[in-house]
Order: sequence, then structure tokens, then C-alpha cells
Amino acid sequence: LDRSVALPACGAMPPKGKVHEKRRRKKGGLLSFLPTFGYDSVAYLVVFAAIVYFKGWHIPLEDAVRRQLGLGPQTRDSADRIEASMKDIQSNKAIDLDDALSQFRHFCGGRWSTKGCPEYLTEVPKVLASLKLGPGTWDRKPFKKAKTLEFDKLLIDVSLKPEAANVTAELKAIAAELVGSAPKSVKKDLKAISVIQPKKEGSE
Repeated sequence: LDRSVALPACGAMPPKGKVHEKRRRKKGGLLSFLPTFGYDSVAYLVVFAAIVYFKGWHIPLEDAVRRQLGLGPQTRDSADRIEASMKDIQSNKAIDLDDALSQFRHFCGGRWSTKGCPEYLTEVPKVLASLKLGPGTWDRKPFKKAKTLEFDKLLIDVSLKPEAANVTAELKAIAAELVGSAPKSVKKDLKAISVIQPKKEGSE
């Protein structure tokens, strides 16, 4: 038998480099399936993230997530609407329930809202006055169910703040406006109109 002729081996060992590669993958654990990114890949990801940010493509997604969590709006359109409606109440112009909800949500709705809730509450009498100048209940479209329930809960939460002690009557009146425009299917579920108790004159 000529030993110089190499016989094919069924259980031949893989090259040394492949053995080390397999060992490295095993050491990677649960993340071993992920590809190894080079500097070029990281650079592309950074550029892509920058484009997404500066184009504003992330804003609708961020806004949708925040709304699902009950947090304040972040889109430019929402911010512009709030700014415009705040100018309207200062000018004694009409606003609607959507405007009022956006304001309450932005200033007093959740831990990510702006820190101006106490200051905003001093404007609640003007908010109510402008709301009463808006579309009358007789020709007002029913408020959406989800928004109605959200606003109802928000009014209760706001009324419990110490800073709201002097505007509970106005908050209750806003709750009444909400009831007047609520869908029939949720009217019985609205609690702010009965929970909010206006401060009695002369009481501390």
C-alpha cells in the first residue's frame, strides 16, 4: 500500500480557522446569530438615523406612542394648534372640545407634559368662556368615545390638584359641556360631572 497517496477520510477535521470560528460563535451565546458589523455598517446606520431625525420621519411614530401612553403631543401640528387655541382664549375667541382637550393634555396630562399646569389652571375660566362661544350642543358633532373618556378622567385628575381648588366650578362646567357632546353610549360612564365638587364660598 502506497502511503504517499492520501485517502479520503469520512471524519476529516475541518481546517483550524473554522474550528476557532465555531468556538467564537458558541461563546457568543444568544447573540451569536447576529452578524458582526464593521465600521462602514455603523457609519451607514448613523447617517440613516440622522436623515430620519432631520426629515422628521420619527415624529408621527413618537406621537402615536405617546398618545397610546396618554402623554402629551409632540408633533409640530399639535403644538401649533395648542399655541393658536391659547391665543384664542386670550382674545376671547371660540374654541371647541378638541382644543380644550389638547390644552389640558399638554399642560396637565401625565408626567411628560409640560410643567405649566399650575399656570394653565389660572386660565381655566377663560378656557370655559371660549368653549361656551364654540359650536352649540345642538349642532356640535358627538365627541369621539375614546377622547370623551380620556377628557373625563383628565378633568377628575386635574380637579384633585391643590392648584385647582379655585377653579373646580369651571372644571365642573367643562365636564357638563363634555357630557352635552358625548356619544350616547358613554354618557352613563362619565364621572367628572358628579365627582368634581365646586369649592364652597368661604371654605379654605
